[in-house]
Amino acid sequence: MPSRNPQTMEALDRANAIRKERARIKTMVAKGEESVITLLRAKPDVLRNMRVAELICAQSKWGEHNARKVLNSVLLNFDKRCGELTDRQIKLICWAIEDREELMEQNRRHTDKYRNAS
Repeated sequence: MPSRNPQTMEALDRANAIRKERARIKTMVAKGEESVITLLRAKPDVLRNMRVAELICAQSKWGEHNARKVLNSVLLNFDKRCGELTDRQIKLICWAIEDREELMEQNRRHTDKYRNAS
């Protein structure tokens, strides 16, 4: 294997550290320890090149379908990166996430009501 120059190794180390930090953040989001809304508003540098949809999908009981619904409701492409968002777009996404969470909770209550009735 050819030896890599120090600059290449540094770049690989930085990329690996970013991947690890993103994975840690996604795990925290999935466990409910961190909020997507808080992260979007904080604009951490490590999420700059991460897709917004990937971050939304990391939430528990969320998936690609709900992420698409949120992004479509604010007229954003599914491949939009966190670092490309304007402050206005972040506000709109946060509102859309809150609305979607409320709708999902209403659907859960409705489903539970009919499950318990039978």
